[in-house]
Amino acid sequence: RLLVAPARVAGARLSVTCSSASFPASAGRCAVRTSTRSPALGTVGSHVRMMCSGGLELRLPTRFELKVNPPPRAFCEMSDDQLMPYVASGVQDACCEQLIREIMRVDRVEWDQARATLDVIEADNKSFCTPFPFELMACAPFLMGIGLSVSAGIGSNFLVFHLQSASWFNDHFVTADAPNDGDVDTMLEVGSWTWGWMEPILGQASFFLLCLQFARNQMINLNWRPYTDAVKGLRARRLINKYKQYHPLILERYSVTDEWYFSSHLSKKYFSKAFSK
Repeated sequence: RLLVAPARVAGARLSVTCSSASFPASAGRCAVRTSTRSPALGTVGSHVRMMCSGGLELRLPTRFELKVNPPPRAFCEMSDDQLMPYVASGVQDACCEQLIREIMRVDRVEWDQARATLDVIEADNKSFCTPFPFELMACAPFLMGIGLSVSAGIGSNFLVFHLQSASWFNDHFVTADAPNDGDVDTMLEVGSWTWGWMEPILGQASFFLLCLQFARNQMINLNWRPYTDAVKGLRARRLINKYKQYHPLILERYSVTDEWYFSSHLSKKYFSKAFSK
């Protein structure tokens, strides 16, 4: 049973309906719709509350509320209070919007003009990694890791199962007895011959990578990225010194969350030429 109190809102009538058919899978739930109707204005307001079995009451949005007060669909439509949690979480688009609003406040311009200024700042921030010597120095550990891992993964197959490669490696680094005729006719027989010296190498390499992975997990727990943080911090300090009219913390957040190297125009140009060849 529902007790409905009379409403007096400019001749409006308050109607309450209850339906549990909308929630067939959850017994004990009830959807209560409260709508205020006026002869002159029609439906003035509508609220939907879902009564759960545990006594929890949830307020559901209505079409009228979404029409009068639509929710934000982008960071530019959010208020500062709504934007700050995303900025604190390091969302790059949210940091861009915060910097745009800082430019609007300092330069006293509209959003589109501030966005154009942000494009200039973004190009300047990425240009820190565009000179080739520094670009190579900054990304050398990552590129070396990619190259070594891919090369080792592919090369290990040849050193284990390919007879000519295994024989060359044996002659120069192992000097084990050569197999007899007919013992290495198949790829698996070659692997059986090479496994005598390849097993310690691959086993030790696997254990070493396992230790590195464990150390990396502990660094993630400590939020410790010494090399990457040093490079991004150097870039952020350069941007802060160049644009001193804006708040340094906002510039630092933007510069740290902004991508570097592969998103720069010069690196895109290098890789497009490499793949075109």
